[in-house]
Amino acid sequence: MTYNTCKMSVQRFRRKWLIVTIIFLYSVHQGYTQEFPQSWEGEWKGEMNIYNSKSVDPVMNLQMELKVEPITDSAWSWTIVYITADKPDMRAYELQATDDPNKWIIDEKNGIQLPQTYIGNRLTSSFSLENTLLVASYWLEDSEMNIEIIVTNLEPESETGLGNDTSPIVGNHPVNSYQRAILKKVSE
Repeated sequence: MTYNTCKMSVQRFRRKWLIVTIIFLYSVHQGYTQEFPQSWEGEWKGEMNIYNSKSVDPVMNLQMELKVEPITDSAWSWTIVYITADKPDMRAYELQATDDPNKWIIDEKNGIQLPQTYIGNRLTSSFSLENTLLVASYWLEDSEMNIEIIVTNLEPESETGLGNDTSPIVGNHPVNSYQRAILKKVSE
C-alpha cells in the first residue's frame, strides 16, 4: 500500500466517522427535545416538600397533582391540586400561548394572569404577592415533572457595595422558603 493510498483510506474513514458522529448527535438531540406543552399533557402526582429558612427538614409535606389537558390549539387546562388533611385545594387555571413561543400566561381565572417564560426547557415565572417575591419553575426531567418555588421578600433585607463602578449597590434577598415537588405521570 502506498503512502497516498493509505492517506486516502484514512480520509475516507474520517469522513465516515464524522457522518456517523453527526447522525448520532442529531438523534441524541432529538431524543431529548421536548415538545412543549404537548409532552407535559396528562395527570401528574407526587409529594411536595416545603422548607423554611429555620429548618433543614421539610416543615410540611403534602400530596400534589398537576393536570395538563388541551382545550384548544393555544390553551391548556392547568389544574393544580394540593391535598391537605382538611380537603383538596384545587386551582383550575389555564395555560395560554402567546405570539412568542417562549412567552406563556397562566390565567388564574380570577383577574390574575401570571406571565411565564419557557427557557432552558423550564416554564418559569417571577411574581409578587403583597411583600413577597416568588420564582416558580416547572420542568420535565427523567420522565418526572419537577416543580420548584423560591420565596423571598420583595424589599431587600440589606444592601452591600460601595455604590461606584467597581462595587455597585447590591440588594440582598435571603430565601425565606423553598417548595419542591417531583411528580410522576399517572398511567393512561
